[in-house]
Amino acid sequence: MGVIFKRKETGLVIIIICLIVLINSINNVFFSPENILNLLRNNSLIMIGALGMTMVIISGGIDVSIAAVVMTIMMVVGRCIAYLGFNLFGAFAVAILIGLGIGLANGWLIGKSKLPAIVVTLGTLNIIRGLLFLITGGQWVNRALMPEWLTDFGNFTVFGLPIQTIITIGMVALVWFILRYTLVGRSTFAIGGNFESAERAGINVERTMLFIYAFMGVLTGIATVTQLSIVKMVDPYSYNGLELQIIAAVVVGGARITGGRATILGTVLGVLFVTIVNNGLVLMHISSFWQNAVIGAAILIAVSVDAISIKNAKKRIPSVEIY
Repeated sequence: MGVIFKRKETGLVIIIICLIVLINSINNVFFSPENILNLLRNNSLIMIGALGMTMVIISGGIDVSIAAVVMTIMMVVGRCIAYLGFNLFGAFAVAILIGLGIGLANGWLIGKSKLPAIVVTLGTLNIIRGLLFLITGGQWVNRALMPEWLTDFGNFTVFGLPIQTIITIGMVALVWFILRYTLVGRSTFAIGGNFESAERAGINVERTMLFIYAFMGVLTGIATVTQLSIVKMVDPYSYNGLELQIIAAVVVGGARITGGRATILGTVLGVLFVTIVNNGLVLMHISSFWQNAVIGAAILIAVSVDAISIKNAKKRIPSVEIY
């Protein structure tokens, strides 16, 4: 029992329960079955994106290009569906290929050249965003141009759960399995824990980084088509700041920003926290401008608590002086 209460996830669960009680006391619509299902459905993009980001952060990296990648996939896939008549499988295939290509480029640059991940992905962000708006002019793809099958897929349910939630649960299970039971999962933790030790232990760092960022791209592709089935339109401006929410969810969920530690349970709880804050502020009629402020504060608190716990842990380690 004592171990449970020492886990960071336990504290986050308590905070989430308190938030739910507070928000529901102000607006009882929050805890209605319809709103809960809508929260799960509408935040599949953040949840799936956070799963990929968890692997990236465990490895000691970070990916700030995810919003630009989502916008790129959304623009290309939206046009393929609207103007070229692509079906569901074609949409997923194109989305995954684009995400895979960008992820491989990021992973190769980070693993091969040993450049900091934030530098590489920041460069990717600006290149992709610049080319995207240069080619498309930032034009929307109107909902009226989207085919009926997209609406049917977006509204499909399995045992009362939206298809987007089913896909999300599948991705949660997949990433959990990779991190817990595969060599690449163990290598990811080792690289984030101590890069030099991982190399000396014989871990192929370059290949592992290539996989991590490529897989991040694949997850982003799946998440983007899932999101497109909800919104049924392409608005290139609506995903600015997405990376902040995804990184916040992972860090608040207990991931160490310097790498080496995170749990999928913590990430799921972190996404729930971000989701509840965003939805709760709307239901409480509080300006949406406060969302980023609250999430930013949550990041600072989570990182500060982690830094203090590391510092205290080091103090408890006995030191031996040799004369």
